[in-house]
Amino acid sequence: MGFTKLDSLLPRSVKRFGIGKKLANAQALDAFLHLAVDWFGADALKRLKPLGVKNGALMVACLSSVLEQQLKDRESQICKEISRRAPDSRIDRIQIIG
Repeated sequence: MGFTKLDSLLPRSVKRFGIGKKLANAQALDAFLHLAVDWFGADALKRLKPLGVKNGALMVACLSSVLEQQLKDRESQICKEISRRAPDSRIDRIQIIG
């Protein structure tokens, strides 16, 4: 009986249990939170909340018209950065719910 490398256990388990899409979506939400703090400051989290991912769209609740405009202006940059941080998420747009 041989040993299994630790770095191969998680990807196999994710695939075996079929949770890859959920994990990718969670990583996208986490990436957005970190990105929001980096770009807009920690106070932005009082007015921004990522809600989920649906059909390639990151759904974000936004209570500030200023932040909403900044999200729209930087949408392509945000999507590219989320794709870099969470490559399996496949986010291609942001849907703002305000």
